[in-house]
Amino acid sequence: MSKEFLIASVISMIIGIALGVLFLMIPSYVDENNILREPWILVEYGFLFLVIGIFMMIVSLTIYGINKFKNRN
Repeated sequence: MSKEFLIASVISMIIGIALGVLFLMIPSYVDENNILREPWILVEYGFLFLVIGIFMMIVSLTIYGINKFKNRN
């Protein structure tokens, strides 16, 4: 289980970083009603994926460490 969890955490962090880069690549503009349009939802989802990925990695490494310690004895 730990290996799949680790892979899922890495994929989640990659998605989060990709969303952050995508936010930087998509231009902001002012529409005809003088409203600034920015893709802020990408920042929110990117941060969410990064936090989830970091949390999953901590859990995965903790499970790995516990299993390694149990199998050592």
